[in-house]
Amino acid sequence: MRTLTINHVAVWLLSVAHQLVAFGWYSVFGDAWMKLLQKPESDFANPSAMPFVASFIASVLVNYTLAWLWKTIPVDSVSKGFQLSALLALAFVVLPFIVNYLFSLRPVELALIDGGNYAAGIVLSGVVLGAWRKYSNG
Repeated sequence: MRTLTINHVAVWLLSVAHQLVAFGWYSVFGDAWMKLLQKPESDFANPSAMPFVASFIASVLVNYTLAWLWKTIPVDSVSKGFQLSALLALAFVVLPFIVNYLFSLRPVELALIDGGNYAAGIVLSGVVLGAWRKYSNG
C-alpha cells in the first residue's frame, strides 16, 4: 500500500522560496511598510544577520509542519493544498496579526503587509506540497 510521506526536498526548497517571497513582497510594499512603521531608512542601513537566520529557521519549521499536516490529513491535490493553506494563513497568521497590531495601536495596513507576507509563503507551500507529493511503499 502506498503511504503519503513528507517530501523533504520540497520542504527545503520551499524554505528558500519563502525568503524569495519576502524579498519580492517587501520590494513591492517596502515604501508603504517604512511609512507605516514611521522609521527612517537609516534605521535599517546595517541589518544584523539574526532576522534572516530566524526567518529561514522559521520557514523550515513552518514547511515541515505543513508537510506533516498534509501527510496526516491527507492533502492530495493542488486545490486542497490551496484551500487549506489559505484558511490556515487567514486564521493563524493574518487575523492574529491584525488583532495584535490593533492592540498595539499600529495601523491595520501594516498588519496586512506583514501578515500578507507570511500568508503568501504559506499558500505557496500549501500548493506546492499538495502538488509535489511523495509516497512510500509500505
